[in-house]
Amino acid sequence: MEINMLAKQTIFFIFLSIYTNYTFAVEIINSPVRVYETNSNIITSFSFTNDSSRFMFSPFSTEFLPRIFIRDLMTGEEILQLTDLGHGTMVGGDGIEDIMWYPIVMDRVLFTDTDGSPPGDAYGKALLYDSDTWSRITEFDHGPGILQCAAFTPDGQSVVTGGGELFDGEEVDAASLRFWDINTGELQRTVRMPGPFGNANVGHYVSDMEFSHDGSYMIYSHLRYYYEPMYPTISSYAYVLVSTEDWHVIDKFVGNPFYSAFSPSENIFVTCKNKDGVLTLYDLPSMNVIESWDYVSPGSPIFSPDGRYLLLGPPPGYDPQGFALWDMQTLDIAAVLDNGGEHLLPLAWSPDGTKIMTENTENPVQFQLWDVSSITQPAEVEEWEEMGRK
Repeated sequence: MEINMLAKQTIFFIFLSIYTNYTFAVEIINSPVRVYETNSNIITSFSFTNDSSRFMFSPFSTEFLPRIFIRDLMTGEEILQLTDLGHGTMVGGDGIEDIMWYPIVMDRVLFTDTDGSPPGDAYGKALLYDSDTWSRITEFDHGPGILQCAAFTPDGQSVVTGGGELFDGEEVDAASLRFWDINTGELQRTVRMPGPFGNANVGHYVSDMEFSHDGSYMIYSHLRYYYEPMYPTISSYAYVLVSTEDWHVIDKFVGNPFYSAFSPSENIFVTCKNKDGVLTLYDLPSMNVIESWDYVSPGSPIFSPDGRYLLLGPPPGYDPQGFALWDMQTLDIAAVLDNGGEHLLPLAWSPDGTKIMTENTENPVQFQLWDVSSITQPAEVEEWEEMGRK
């Protein structure tokens, strides 16, 4: 009996050890698999292509037209450069602010071309392109008003442009969204967005937005420009979480810098206040806090395409520093991309879930490609063996 009990205890501790090591093992990825050089000091937008075989980015330009550079992911060679993107009527800096892929059809991509800064002569268009031919399908003009951002609705039925409304041809005193039919390009409706600020001598704009995975919620940054003659222009932000059913305000977050993200697979919402170094996970729609912890990371949190992992910095004092892949099922760190002390910013997770791109903060900009397939997809990925990762 004593022998059997001892044997059972031994087996139990062996299994406990295996389970503990399996559950809490953290993989350290010491270096990227590829580094890409650029000639640009500022990158305004970045995206992988839908098939994860290429990447595209737009640098800030002091010329008339913004540009999109498209490169092969394996070789880093430039495949195409798109130059006929902007309106080309305004002298000064320009760039594509956002690149978003259509959630329904693989070969549709939306570029947001904005120029200038409110309360001056800012304007722009959202441009829908065919990624097979790189020809323009249609464009969406937020006017009358000032365009700041654009996005697809999650159901793929509409393009939404965000900005401000013009009154009497010049004054912007209401933040607004405009919904456009994806097929016809016709305006479907305009929604004035609730905001936390008063209206006297103030310009209001939707300057950024993101929808939850099912489209029930949206968070947007409410930009306010306060201006008086003889005084400098003052701007401030509030980040407003709303229900898209009736556009009522659920919560608002004030402070800068501030980052947030919706899970692509479930009703989880994350906020990061870099000033405080605090990350908070919320349950939607109750807004109950699931978890909150300190972290160290510049830049925005990024969910993996399946929502299983969250890319963000590790807690203060964690060794090594870099970017951590937090497992959303266990809320533990599954892996760390060790940046070696460099100042990197997270850019994007590839649609196939096997790659992450980061950007350095030195000039000119470098991109770093990281292989995370061993964490997100345990099966071997043949293409990475060709790049030297064994």
